[in-house]
Amino acid sequence: MPQNVSKVVVIASGVLLVIFAYLLYSSYLEVKNTHDQAKVIIEEQQNKHRLLTEMYKAARERSVILLTMNSEEDVFELDELNQEMARQASKFIRARAQLDELPMTDEERGIFEAGKDLVSENSPLQNIVSRLFLEEQRQQASDMLFEKAIPGQDMVLNQINLMLDLYDRNAAAIIGDIEQRTRKVTRDFQLITLAFFIIGAVFLLYIILAARRERAILKSNAEEKAYQASHDPLTGLINRWEFENRVAEIVENMRSDDSNIVLYLDLDQFKIVNDICGHHVGDELLIQIAAIIRPCIKDDDELARVGGDEYGIILRSTGLNEAKKIADNIIQTISDYRFYWNKQTFRVGASIGIVEIDESMQSIEDALMRTDSACYAAKDGGRNRYHVYKESDRELIHRKSEMDRVVQLERALENDGFVIYAQPIVATNDDKARMNFELLVRLQTDLGEPTPPGAFLPAAERYHKMVDIDRWVVNEALTLIGNNTAFLDQVDYCSINISRQSLSDRKFLDDFVRKLSEYEHIGLSRKLVLEITETAALINLTKANKVINRLKGMGVRFALDDFGSGLASFEFLKTLPVDYLKIDGMFVKNIVEDLIDREMVRSIHELGTIMGKTTIAEFVESDEIFKVLRSIGVEYAQGHAIGRPMPLSDVLKLDLVSLQYKVA
Repeated sequence: MPQNVSKVVVIASGVLLVIFAYLLYSSYLEVKNTHDQAKVIIEEQQNKHRLLTEMYKAARERSVILLTMNSEEDVFELDELNQEMARQASKFIRARAQLDELPMTDEERGIFEAGKDLVSENSPLQNIVSRLFLEEQRQQASDMLFEKAIPGQDMVLNQINLMLDLYDRNAAAIIGDIEQRTRKVTRDFQLITLAFFIIGAVFLLYIILAARRERAILKSNAEEKAYQASHDPLTGLINRWEFENRVAEIVENMRSDDSNIVLYLDLDQFKIVNDICGHHVGDELLIQIAAIIRPCIKDDDELARVGGDEYGIILRSTGLNEAKKIADNIIQTISDYRFYWNKQTFRVGASIGIVEIDESMQSIEDALMRTDSACYAAKDGGRNRYHVYKESDRELIHRKSEMDRVVQLERALENDGFVIYAQPIVATNDDKARMNFELLVRLQTDLGEPTPPGAFLPAAERYHKMVDIDRWVVNEALTLIGNNTAFLDQVDYCSINISRQSLSDRKFLDDFVRKLSEYEHIGLSRKLVLEITETAALINLTKANKVINRLKGMGVRFALDDFGSGLASFEFLKTLPVDYLKIDGMFVKNIVEDLIDREMVRSIHELGTIMGKTTIAEFVESDEIFKVLRSIGVEYAQGHAIGRPMPLSDVLKLDLVSLQYKVA
């Protein structure tokens, strides 16, 4: 949904909600007012009706008393009846006084006043009749009773009845009015509710349609991104990542009766085209090569570009003999092809490794290693040919790869072909704590791209190049940070990894002390932490302790790297005077989901705390991992979520405050 449309929808929804809320509240107020008014009116009418009834009863009772006196001759009874007459008169007067205080309509007031006049005329007559009965003037009392008093009292009663009838009519009218207003309010409420549901349904329909449109856009974008992530932008073929995924799928779902082949093709003489004509021409050649390979394989086979001038092919449901024919055809097709550019003609070849995917493969890595080995064997056998992988190829390729790497290492040592990177280490519970850095070595390729240590350190260790590499790292690192006091003032420490070979080399240690002494005036040693692996320390514990104690005397601190990976970690920890424990990343990376790993980290931290050592967690790859570590109490964290390694020369130029890592 476009942003401006979403904004309009939100505003319109808000306005409608306000309008509906106002209308509903108005309806509620009208109902409440009607109810309150009806309650007041009904109570008032009931009160008037009660008072009139009391007046009616009192007036009628006086008439009954007079008739009783007409037939009664006992003087005492007549006196009692006379007193009852007075009491009924009092009731009548009280009720009339209360009624007089209540609000009346003009019509009600007129009848009421007329009744008062009649009472004023008749009440004295009734009293005279009563006195005559008491004085035993019965004939005169009887004549006055039937000729004047009774007819006058009947007129009073009729007047009261008129008011009662009027009140009944008024009450009926009021009830009718209330019912009419209630029906109106109910109808209005129903209309508002209906309108709300209609508009709500329209709005919901709009939201559903917009959501579907949004999902369609997202799906299209996701499909486009998925395509981009899985395809080579130059040739349009699937890329290495997708190629490896599909090979992995075949390996994982392998059945005994399956027959699938992987071809790994490396162009020969491609570098000549690149060097003479430039990379853009080389790119065009790669596109054309992909186009001529495609017809050589079946429609359900898969062609990928897996490297600069390398292609991968998956031959599905294909036997080894047929795969050989296909590889031969591809080699011949490429060999016959001529690439023309700027009046120049180029010819390239192809070396192809053939690997049959079978149940002996343990993993995707094993499958890819075999394809690489077979392709190398094809090149080693004279190029422009194919080679079917056999188990004896593996060690040959591995040794060749390591020897090539050693040559590259020696060249890098001679020409400063290494570069130092720095990765931040931050406090988990103190945003104001100074940042620390681990200094890491990278080998630069011929193209100036950094090679991670896992790609060259195994060869360096096997062929005893680690001392020379460590010496280069120490000299370069101390020079860079020692000449940048502004950087040192912003950090607590920088750590450098020292290999097992260097830890046992006395000359390396002497050279290190001598280099460190050059910066004694700025206290560089107090800003330095040396990281040693627990394996290196445990191989020669006595020598490790001597080295640690000598350098700690200069102010250097020590960290035990990859702690927890060895079986003897806890047993020997108390004998190593290190300052920091770097918890092995294999426990940290799954700490959010894996309860065992979490408890392992907690145990290491608690042990370190008891022994007075600070804990650092490696492989912090997400905010969630950071939060768990902070809850456990691990003091420091390092990993890609905190910051990826950067060239130290770039880090020295930065304001470290801007690199602070914060998690809510």
